[in-house]
Amino acid sequence: MACTLTEDDQQQPANRCVAVADLQEIFYLIPTFVWETYRNKRLFLTGGTGFIGKWLLEALIYANCNLQLNLQITVLTRNPDAFTANFPHLATPPFVDLLQGDITSFVPPQYGFDLVIHAALPIAQSAINDAFLAELSRVGCENLLAFAERAGVRRVLHISSGAVYGPQPSTPQAVAEDAIWQDAHAPNSYMLAKRAAEEVFLKNWPIEVVTARLFTFIGPFLDSRNGTAAAEFLAAGAGKKPIILRSNGKALRTYQYASDMVRWLLVLLVIGQARKAYNVGGDDSVSVAEFAREVAQLAGLSAPLMQGSLNSQNAIASLASDRYIPSLIRAQELGLVNVVTRPEAIRRTLGWHRLSHLKY
Repeated sequence: MACTLTEDDQQQPANRCVAVADLQEIFYLIPTFVWETYRNKRLFLTGGTGFIGKWLLEALIYANCNLQLNLQITVLTRNPDAFTANFPHLATPPFVDLLQGDITSFVPPQYGFDLVIHAALPIAQSAINDAFLAELSRVGCENLLAFAERAGVRRVLHISSGAVYGPQPSTPQAVAEDAIWQDAHAPNSYMLAKRAAEEVFLKNWPIEVVTARLFTFIGPFLDSRNGTAAAEFLAAGAGKKPIILRSNGKALRTYQYASDMVRWLLVLLVIGQARKAYNVGGDDSVSVAEFAREVAQLAGLSAPLMQGSLNSQNAIASLASDRYIPSLIRAQELGLVNVVTRPEAIRRTLGWHRLSHLKY
């Protein structure tokens, strides 16, 4: 199938797609040999309707069209109709197939696959208790890997999280992939579920599994309702609303722009070392308060910050400690570096929000 995407092909509400410039950046910075690895392959994607999944689909669809890769993509989703209605440019290309189901109990297609990207949790973490979500995560991963083995899958990219490390020590040193997981005083369901998933993927499966531990991100598709401070700051700034700091603001974070994130993931699936984990995140740490001030300044707000209390209806349990800083040495050894600076990432995300139809 031959197709070429241009600016004219993305005439949808701005919150439904990312900028062509972002897609071109991903496209040209990924080495040709990596894209060629996707040629004539079948890819099974879980979590394709979430923040990470939509970015993966944007990048893969763009490359598939412009390089005529003949890549076939199957996306597991609980509600194909809703995804098609909201994101038709991701759901309706002829090489994208939506498979209705849940990671714990889907009916697998009757044909083989070459690659899997697992970016899903079984259900929203706020809906059930910690232990039950961890068990569902474990069952879902075992179900997925058993399917992958039957389908002849060669490589799997498991999307995990830096939350598995637990609280980081209050030292300048960034957390490396071989760090011992620390017990949290109040472990949250997300951390427990991600740890359970990693334990399943580390079992002796006859498949090459690469794990990506994701940290903190900003970019298009970042919904202010997801409970993270960065998402709330950016949505408020774009809407010229007060930016409300709901903590002391001293926690340290790095922020990676989503185009860098998805580029790293697509490369890791191809050249990441099997049975190894790779941190994926930003390389420039900043306090939450300073990040809020940067957003306010770049958004042109005259009154940048307001102190507020935690909104229990919108916020979720913190996924990280006061330090959430990844060591990126292992990824850098594969040639993976960030090209979008934090100020530029903020500008791009603010621009997307301003053009979107999200309600602030």
